[in-house]
Amino acid sequence: MAGRTGNPGRLKRAIRHGVVCACALSAVVAGVAGCSDRSATEAPAVPWREDPRLRPLFDPCPPRGHFDADTSHLLPSLVAKLSSGQLEVVRHLREELAASGDMAIAELDREIRRHYTSRLGIPVLRNALGVLRLSDSPLGREVLARCLEHPHEDVRAQAVRGLVRHGSEAEYDALQALLPVSAPDLRSSLAQAMWTCDPRRLAATLTEWVADLENADLWGTVARAMAADGAREADTLEPLLGEVLPADVRPFVLAAAARGGSVEALAEIEELLGDDDPQRRTWALEAAELAGRAKLGLALMEDGEETLRTLAASLLAAAEADGEVRAALHGGLKDRSRAVRQASLTSLLSLGDEAAADVALSMLDGGPREMEISLLSLRGHWDARPGLARAALATLERRLGAVEGETVRQRQALFQAVGQVPLEQAGHLLLERARTEPGELHRMSAHRWLVRQAGNTPEGRAVLAGGWQDESDPRRRLDLIEAVAFGSDDLARDFLFGVIRSERAAPHELLYAADRSVRLGPASEVASLLKRRALALSDPEVRPALQCLLWRWYGPPVQ
Repeated sequence: MAGRTGNPGRLKRAIRHGVVCACALSAVVAGVAGCSDRSATEAPAVPWREDPRLRPLFDPCPPRGHFDADTSHLLPSLVAKLSSGQLEVVRHLREELAASGDMAIAELDREIRRHYTSRLGIPVLRNALGVLRLSDSPLGREVLARCLEHPHEDVRAQAVRGLVRHGSEAEYDALQALLPVSAPDLRSSLAQAMWTCDPRRLAATLTEWVADLENADLWGTVARAMAADGAREADTLEPLLGEVLPADVRPFVLAAAARGGSVEALAEIEELLGDDDPQRRTWALEAAELAGRAKLGLALMEDGEETLRTLAASLLAAAEADGEVRAALHGGLKDRSRAVRQASLTSLLSLGDEAAADVALSMLDGGPREMEISLLSLRGHWDARPGLARAALATLERRLGAVEGETVRQRQALFQAVGQVPLEQAGHLLLERARTEPGELHRMSAHRWLVRQAGNTPEGRAVLAGGWQDESDPRRRLDLIEAVAFGSDDLARDFLFGVIRSERAAPHELLYAADRSVRLGPASEVASLLKRRALALSDPEVRPALQCLLWRWYGPPVQ
């Protein structure tokens, strides 16, 4: 039989990707078909580049070679990313830099000074000031205050938003001076920052604005701050209440007075709850909440407006759980509105109502909409009754047993519900089903979809992390890594670090775990770990991709 000539292009690609064995190479050269010692049962190579989770990691990047940056002192490189990094990198590094304390503030200050007068440096200043807004370092306030004088409003706006959290009395006058020259959106932030700087002074200033009919667009912002935070002194509030205030301002001044003990103000809020205008009733209900008078929501539990009934039911979660409140909320469970039913059930569960726990369980036996209401309400309230999560899982297991012959798609609502139950047993159930269920769902394998459901709770992610050790299929291990990485906690971080260190991890698993870990940080640990693993890698496809990842996240800019 005549020998077949090998495809030169295919051979070159095979050699480049390291998938040709010695006998295969000699067979092609000799014109012989096949490789006689290749096992007939050997698994085909996994097309990793076609996996959407990995595909972006193989995108071309500047050829910078081996990552040799100093990972023992990353701050200068991380700060430099604010001017040279990709948007995704900058977004994730902001929180890391903010948590780095005074040393990071000093680096940020130098970066701000370097770009301060450059028009092209405005994005860098915005990014740097965004870090300062998140930081708890008192040194950041001084830098924010200095940037109030920047000629570009985008930069001033970032500084103002930072001072909403960090302002002091020293910045009050500078903020007030910006009011006449600022756009409407920024004016609201300015008022909030002024409140942070000196609440009593701004409350007095509001009285002057109202008397002189000035800055009317800011009256509501300041009034809401007064209701939420204080400034309840009679000498501040009485002059304001004596003025004719707009309908969206007066309820919040009343709320501030009610918090200070004014019976008259509280009575006026109750009167406003009966106003003919739904918007005025809404403002009154919000004012009641800010005044700490949640029980006033009872007045609107049978309102004609669905949004008001929903808001009232939510507000009652903060009320004293007496018979009147419980009766109104149980009535809300029969409301025609799905939103009202969910708000009522959530409030009852937060009040520790055991009968509400029974209702939630019974809804898990209903259709998809009822199940959704139950699960959304139970989120954060699984401790409303001892054993509630176990009872919920038992209900869902029983329902799954009754539809055992159906496809994954037909049972997806039940599997999604199991994924919301914060129990390791729920995680085990989903992992076991993932290992046996065939088919696809939502353009992914049934295995990947099912373990993603288990990744919705810390308990489920813990099960998946353990399952990675037992799984022999590298594609399924990639699914497990993805689902565990849904968390941003120590469990996810420790698991990813373990995968990266493990000799068991295939190169492509290591690469994906690295891509997930850079988003969790801390950079000082992740960068050094990945740098060491990159040195030990020999895979001709993964090693350059990992080097590229390191340069993108931690490398200094090209000079």
